[in-house]
Amino acid sequence: MPELQPAADLYWRTDAAQGNELLPYVFLDEILGTYIEVLLWLPGSPRCDELLLRAFGAVEAMLASSDEKVRELAVDGFLEKDVPGTTYADGPIP
Repeated sequence: MPELQPAADLYWRTDAAQGNELLPYVFLDEILGTYIEVLLWLPGSPRCDELLLRAFGAVEAMLASSDEKVRELAVDGFLEKDVPGTTYADGPIP
């Protein structure tokens, strides 16, 4: 997803360069998860829909990977994301 490259580059120049390298699942959540959240908040448009399809397509491709580690990364880094305001059996997430 070339549209995420600037965010990834900024991460590698700043946080990672300072020794604050994130675990892969945190990186995925911070970059792709936040990107999808922003797209979901934007007013609907054909371009926004296209970008959402690409983003979710990337997650689907990870889940369909033959590499178990890639599938686990998709689950841990994206599908298990806590969403503020969501209520689970053990209570709401602040």
